[in-house]
Amino acid sequence: MPAPGDPKNTRAHSAFAIARRWSLIVTLLALTVLVGLGASDLDDPDAEFDEAGLTVRPALRTAAHRVAPEGFAYVRAGTFVMGSPSREVERQPWNSDEERHWVTLSRDLFVQETEVTQALWTATVQPVVPDYKPSFRFFRCGLDCPAESMTWYQAVAFANLYSAQRGDVPRCYKNPDGDDYNWADALAERAVTWPEGPACAGFRLPTEAEWEYAARGTGPVAQLATYARDDSEAELGEIAWYVNNSSADGHGIDCTTWDWKSNDQITTCGPQPVAGRRPNNRGLYDVIGNVWEWTWDNYGTYPRARTTDPTGPETGNTRAIRGGSWYVHKDSCRVASRSDHEAAGSNGNLGLRLVQTALP
Repeated sequence: MPAPGDPKNTRAHSAFAIARRWSLIVTLLALTVLVGLGASDLDDPDAEFDEAGLTVRPALRTAAHRVAPEGFAYVRAGTFVMGSPSREVERQPWNSDEERHWVTLSRDLFVQETEVTQALWTATVQPVVPDYKPSFRFFRCGLDCPAESMTWYQAVAFANLYSAQRGDVPRCYKNPDGDDYNWADALAERAVTWPEGPACAGFRLPTEAEWEYAARGTGPVAQLATYARDDSEAELGEIAWYVNNSSADGHGIDCTTWDWKSNDQITTCGPQPVAGRRPNNRGLYDVIGNVWEWTWDNYGTYPRARTTDPTGPETGNTRAIRGGSWYVHKDSCRVASRSDHEAAGSNGNLGLRLVQTALP
């Protein structure tokens, strides 16, 4: 054993002191990071981001972009802050269900560039249901207009039918018997299961998180997530069909007084042909306005903790719908804006957009 004052003992003591010092520094840094994460995740996620909503962080990836099916856009997996800050322009007191929280989507997606059109809906359903007659309230709008007036159950069945037509992908949704969910199941409003969740490679409805992530876009243009600023009336009209410009003749007839029970106004106010307005920087049209879009999720309160690939509450009385419509005002023309609808109900301002998980 080295004697006191021995050079070996001094060097050992010095090395030990340096090790302790570095250990303390590393511990303090770790605590600082943890405290910072805790503050941004739980206490005030708004503090970490500016009010423009620049919150989308696509995952780094060296591989080339995947080839999307025709009519779909490639959306890379990533992490983002879902919801809106309380100070967001046009957010109303009743929008308290938009509490911000971190979400990670671990899988790449293919997202339909437009809302499902009347033409696509009819071409998909009619061959399987020969006596099917479309019940679009706005059929006069034309085949290039969004399909609307379907229940959530029918939207789910449509996704399975579309997958079946492709022939090379599975059907994601099942009925209580474990069979592929079909049109008869939808008409009977039978329960729907999604056994594989987002891992399923078939066409399906987006989750709320997937919808918002895709709709926000990425990079600097993610600031368009708010869409409805006090001075943005002209810009909003460039990207969305909403209550102040949704006339069938395109002349900006104000539809705020539109009477749902008056058929003579169907040719004046209503949805417009898809892709008639500027897309977001992912190439997606009408993510704001035209028709609301069904999602998979039960409507409910957002979690406060970080989540990965969330699919919504296990139970609920209604399903979440997103995007606003031709019949909404500016406050609903925000990517974070949420609403809900009874799964068995339908509406002339409610349609859908499909997604597909892009598996390796």
